[in-house]
Amino acid sequence: MPKLSKEAYIALTCDLIAADGIETVTIRHLARKLHCSSASLYRHFDSLEQLLVFASLRFLKPYIAEVAVILSSNPLNLETYFKTWNIFIRYSFKQPKIFQYVFFNKYRDMFKKAVEVYYQTLSDDIHDFEPMWHPMLTGDNIHLRDRYLLMRCISLGRDNCYEIEMASDLIIYTFKGMLNSLIDEDEYIDKQIASEQFNYAMRLICKVFE
Repeated sequence: MPKLSKEAYIALTCDLIAADGIETVTIRHLARKLHCSSASLYRHFDSLEQLLVFASLRFLKPYIAEVAVILSSNPLNLETYFKTWNIFIRYSFKQPKIFQYVFFNKYRDMFKKAVEVYYQTLSDDIHDFEPMWHPMLTGDNIHLRDRYLLMRCISLGRDNCYEIEMASDLIIYTFKGMLNSLIDEDEYIDKQIASEQFNYAMRLICKVFE
C-alpha cells in the first residue's frame, strides 16, 4: 500500500468537517476511512489538532476571495474596514465552529506554522492582494491582524495606536461573544439580527475615528 500523503489527510479531514462537524473528527475515524493505522497520521502531523488547523484553513478560501475584491476595489477608509468585517461575519456565522477553531484555538504555534504552509502551497488564494495586505492575511493573531487593517483604513498616525488597539479589541471581543453564543446554540440569538447588531456596535465603537 502506497504511503498516504499530507494532502490525503487534509482533504479527508475537510470532507469530514463539512459532513459532520469539526468536533467529530478523530484519529481512529481518519484511520478507518483511509485504511491505515492511527500512527500513520504522525508521519505528517505532530497531532490531530495540527491537522485540524490545516484543514480548517481551507474553509477560509471563499472569504479570502471576497475580501480580495473589497480591498482591491475600494479606497482605504472606515467603510472598507466595515465591509471587510461584515464579510467575515457572514462567513463565520455560517460556520462558527470552524472560524472559532481557526482564530481562537489554543494551539498558536501550530496555527502559525499552518498559516505559513497554507499560503506557500496555495499562493493563488492571495495573488489578488496587494503585498501590503499579506501581513494581515498570514498573521497568526486576530488582534494584530485587525489592528493592521484598521490602521490602514483610517487617516491617523502612530500617535493614535492606543485608540486603534482599544477599538479593535472591543470589536473582536464583541465578535467572539456572538460567535460563542452561536456555537452554544443560544436560543436567544438569531444570525441575521446578530449580524445587524454587530455592524451597529462596530460602527459605534469606530465613531472615535470620524
